[in-house]
Amino acid sequence: MRPTGAVEQPSLALAPGILALRPSPIIGRTDERTRLWEHVQQVVMGEGPKQRLVLLRGQGGVGKSRLAEWLCQAVHEQGVMVPLRSRYRRVPGPADGLRGALTDYFNMRQQAREVIEQALLNEWEITDDDDQGRTWVAATATWLRPRGPDEPDKLGPSGKRFLLDKPELRWVIIRHILERITSDGRPLCIWLDDLHWASASACNGLIQLCRDAPQLGILMVGTVRDEALAAHPTGTANLDMLSRHLNVSRIDLAPLSSEETRDMLRAAINLSPEAETVVLARSQGNPLFALQLVHAWASSGRLQLVQGRYEVPDDALQARARTTADLWDQRLLALDEAFRPAALAAAALGEVVHVDPLTRLLASLDIEPSQALRAMQQAELLVVERSGRLRWPHALLAEYLHARLSTSPEAARVFRHAADALAVHPEHASHRIVRLRAVNLMRAGGDEEAAGLVLDHVARSWERTRDVYGASKDLEVLEGRAIGAHEASFRRWKGETERLLGNLDSARDHAEAARQLSREEHHEAHCLRLMAHVASDQGVPALGRIEAILALAKFDLLGDILGRASCELLLGEIDYLLGNHPEARDVLGRASATFRAHGDQLRLSQALILLGLVEQSAGRLASAREMLQQARTEFDAIGYQLGLAQVDVALGHVELRAHQLPEAYHRAQTTLGRFRDLMNPRGEAACERLAAMASLGRADLTAAFQHALSTFSLYDQRIADPWGRVEGAVLLAQVALAEQSLRRAREHLNEAERGHGGQALAGGLAARVHQVAEAPER
Repeated sequence: MRPTGAVEQPSLALAPGILALRPSPIIGRTDERTRLWEHVQQVVMGEGPKQRLVLLRGQGGVGKSRLAEWLCQAVHEQGVMVPLRSRYRRVPGPADGLRGALTDYFNMRQQAREVIEQALLNEWEITDDDDQGRTWVAATATWLRPRGPDEPDKLGPSGKRFLLDKPELRWVIIRHILERITSDGRPLCIWLDDLHWASASACNGLIQLCRDAPQLGILMVGTVRDEALAAHPTGTANLDMLSRHLNVSRIDLAPLSSEETRDMLRAAINLSPEAETVVLARSQGNPLFALQLVHAWASSGRLQLVQGRYEVPDDALQARARTTADLWDQRLLALDEAFRPAALAAAALGEVVHVDPLTRLLASLDIEPSQALRAMQQAELLVVERSGRLRWPHALLAEYLHARLSTSPEAARVFRHAADALAVHPEHASHRIVRLRAVNLMRAGGDEEAAGLVLDHVARSWERTRDVYGASKDLEVLEGRAIGAHEASFRRWKGETERLLGNLDSARDHAEAARQLSREEHHEAHCLRLMAHVASDQGVPALGRIEAILALAKFDLLGDILGRASCELLLGEIDYLLGNHPEARDVLGRASATFRAHGDQLRLSQALILLGLVEQSAGRLASAREMLQQARTEFDAIGYQLGLAQVDVALGHVELRAHQLPEAYHRAQTTLGRFRDLMNPRGEAACERLAAMASLGRADLTAAFQHALSTFSLYDQRIADPWGRVEGAVLLAQVALAEQSLRRAREHLNEAERGHGGQALAGGLAARVHQVAEAPER
């Protein structure tokens, strides 16, 4: 017996509609299919570009997706390619993008992360002693099934954790997965459905994937709806960007001919001649309209089976539905009038609708949930996907109902209730649901309330995962909105993400604006700390030190222990860079003790690395190794792969100081590959610098010059780090001096002295240049 107030779950026993028993057959499109198959053969045989994008363009319902679906089925049946389907929607859903495509490929939709890890361990045949393989399993599971900020961080079957804190790491993981599933030599066929809705970051990611994995054969087939593109300028700009960077061809799909439409209808259902004539006349060669018209007759009970064929009464034949929107209106009108608002309201909950928030939403609108759910299923407005989840039978239907809701007098009320209802979604703490709640609040006129929701979520997530990509996407929702008192907080978090993305000028602008707008001492202290970080990253550590001291003083007054420790960590880093090693040791010791007491493993590890570097600079190599091994343990516990690589660079410097030059050089080279895998140019530069120093010590001047040049180029061109640029120039001067080329040494020293702090770094070397002034130049 069901408890009082419980709601009946959607039934799985409802029979499918007459046209839902199997996909509609593909009729005609011979030329288009031939052209697509030529692309398949060329990619498989290695003829022409190995990676290409084919755009299928045409009006909505003309058959673009059906053609792409046919291609995926064909390459799968013939075993020539690995097919993936990546969807994009105006309101992003959980199955969007390559994450959804790969989740479906592994059949892991709605599975717990522990299940995903175990399945991948089995699928990839990872052994117990394969440390790297288990790390990749943890990384893949973390990306496929991200944890919310309120979920417990349990260790899975891989025995590893992976901290996914940078946007570029997602594409590293995607590249690794695609390399795994194409290990048998078959290329990929990726269907990009409704590509016009893909974000700029998604399009940039596709470009980056092709650039960073040139060995992968990839045929991408993107479907693009012309009328949606005309109303979505951002989509046009994103497609232009793809066209500039990828090999792109275009296939335009015209409406079907009358003969092709008739053949398609006869392959789907045996209609009477009269009904068939009406469908042909009204559909104008649009397959979706033709099939939806038949569906409307079927769902309203107007199809009658007479002697082996279906007939339609004259009054139904004379109804004047001319567009798919008219047909969906008819489907909506087939609902009891009391339940029609339920269908519009459900559209505010996204592409995949979970029964819990839908039930809460309908109850808040005084609509009986159980009856409304059953009525919408019977009308085939919502289709059960699996227990507790429903979906729209067609993306265009969801878009149409959402547009109807947006123009209704009750729109603001419904959107606000929808935002509240999403609080009971099983994934309510995920970035996607928080963004959907915020968008609904803004559609209800609650911009400030939406800003409070998003910024609170960003703050809670940041302390746990440092997910720069997720935070950036969250903040995008608030761009250009009037968020009142939340503007200062928005600017501060925008600055935090911009700094970690490497956009230092933008980060400082946001930090300064946030400080000016701030009305709270605590917020101003964080802004000062952020400005200090940026100054240090920009090669102005002296300014950064002043701002960090000011921030520390404010945190002291506020009694914020962790805020003070974060400033001490920054001061320790700056003092180390400036050569103030005793001061750095003291302040980092205090910071590490605070982080250890509060269980902040990430910042504790960062403090331990800096302490290890300070110890090796003072010649205390045993202590340095101990500190760095502690940092490795802490980083490994949280799965922070970037930190583990940074530890190895630091250990390389300890080996360098101990005159273990072959070991230091080998560590630099092996760690360089890991930084490249992590797409971290700053780490690459650190490895190149270490390799250059080790080569100098071994008197291998050819290798030293190559590594020093790579160091300078990385800092100068890819990172734009003035401090690193100075270090690169000093290295080049040292190589030139070792070669007794005084002219080149002086040129590089002049370059170094022009940079921030360059005179301090280059001064000692300049004296050595004078000492060998009589040596012959080369």
